[in-house]
Amino acid sequence: MNFSAQTDSAQRFNVQSNLIYAIWKSKAAYGDSDATFEVRTSFVGDGADVKIKGKTENGKNLGKLDAKIYGNRLIAGFPIPKTVPADDFVYLEVQLPKQGLKGETNRIPTRPPIQVQQMKWSAKEARRGDVLTLSVDFQSQIPNDTDAIVAIYEYDHYGSNHDPVVRIPTTVQNKKIQVQWEYEYFDDTKEIPTKQDLQPHGKNYNHPEYFFVVVLDEIRIGVKQESGLLRFKDRVEFKLVDSLERPIANTQFSVIFSDGKQSNGTTDSNGVGIFDNCSPGPYHLQVQGIDNLRSSLE
Repeated sequence: MNFSAQTDSAQRFNVQSNLIYAIWKSKAAYGDSDATFEVRTSFVGDGADVKIKGKTENGKNLGKLDAKIYGNRLIAGFPIPKTVPADDFVYLEVQLPKQGLKGETNRIPTRPPIQVQQMKWSAKEARRGDVLTLSVDFQSQIPNDTDAIVAIYEYDHYGSNHDPVVRIPTTVQNKKIQVQWEYEYFDDTKEIPTKQDLQPHGKNYNHPEYFFVVVLDEIRIGVKQESGLLRFKDRVEFKLVDSLERPIANTQFSVIFSDGKQSNGTTDSNGVGIFDNCSPGPYHLQVQGIDNLRSSLE
């Protein structure tokens, strides 16, 4: 569009509204889920009404959606009915009535609702360096080579602000997803609140725990922790030495862990004490008869 006018006075001119495109962002329409679409326009004005109708190629109406567009862009989800016919294709009729604009999206295949038989970890507890298998078995038929993401989160015991840990790309094969993940705790365990820290606030000690979800064509599966929670178990290894750096061997000691539990042990000939499968976080070491205690973590 070209427009020429004098610059020493206000000018008024009309522009033409356009529906540039309407497309699906989802690759398939799964029953009982939202399929994401995008509408791009020009010169329609913020808050313009958009009327959406869902249809299949075989003539089934899938419902309506009313929305408004801002910044000439609308991204939204269209609810696909649970009873959507399989082996069909779905498209949207898009209309901006005030501007007299209308168009259609591309066609995407319909799929039955996603049904999961089970989501699970290969173990209930993990230690640093453990390699875990995360698996999902689907009841519904998912085409082979369908792209998916397995997203792992650290569970928030006091709310829903679960911290993302890692996203693992994968595909569905034979109605299954299976990926492996090597566990590592990336934060400083010294920052984990102990039972003693939490008790004044009416809270209890919690092990760091994890769950995973599967993102399948923007549909999130497992957001209610259906995978179960994987618990982090730590290992404590320390060495007792005297002021001359000599090992304090064959000496009894006790350790109070972050969860408040206490364990007793005896250092070996090198002054080393070890505890496996203990609660991660700061711990308190006591050695009877030694006032100036020094220890070093291994």
